Amino acid sequence: MPPTRFALLLAAACFATGLAAATPAFADNKDWDDQACTLAAGATRLDAGRAIQIGEALGYTIGDYEIDDGCIELKGHDANGAQVKLRLDPASGAVLPYRR
Repeated sequence: MPPTRFALLLAAACFATGLAAATPAFADNKDWDDQACTLAAGATRLDAGRAIQIGEALGYTIGDYEIDDGCIELKGHDANGAQVKLRLDPASGAVLPYRR
């Protein structure tokens, strides 16, 4: 038996309500590349050598170091040869979370 017009309208309304409710969650979710880092007053930035040591200690071969939006960004490869990007806090060297 084909769906009734009421059932189709009800399904469309439920879908639209769910989509509208989920939209704000996506709006606040920034990619890791859009997040800026700041140094506290008096804090010093990790030098390139120390940042690369952190990446290598995690098992990566680091090929590139740069500062992007105040964060330290490392690019390299894992043990299988897959490309990796790490974003580090400029003062502590903590690896910052990001979405792929």
